[in-house]
Amino acid sequence: MSNAFTSDGGLRFPNSSVGEQLQDLLPSSLVVKSLNNMAGYIAGDPSALSETTVFLSGNDERAKRVVSDLLVSIGWSEAAQIDLGDITTSRAVEHLGLLFWALVRKYGTGEFNYRVVLADGVAGGL
Repeated sequence: MSNAFTSDGGLRFPNSSVGEQLQDLLPSSLVVKSLNNMAGYIAGDPSALSETTVFLSGNDERAKRVVSDLLVSIGWSEAAQIDLGDITTSRAVEHLGLLFWALVRKYGTGEFNYRVVLADGVAGGL
């Protein structure tokens, strides 16, 4: 649940992510990246928004299941969760931080999140 930015607002790891860096530094650990694409109070209380999406990235399926269950316990339905795949996919979500801060500047608030909406007939889920 972290992102890494430089002091001027750029990406600290433009070709990587905090999740990947942690997995590389701690190769025997089970790293799962989630909840880093939104303000902390939204992460802890998804009911603050009507419908929203949370992403998971990690190399171990059982570890992602544990995190998914934790997400459910704090109010994130399984339908709101998208498993993007291995830890390298955390890069895409971490890079959403640039969009997050642009939207904060635009609207003056972090009271929002992203929602993935699939076209009718497209299969989705964990």
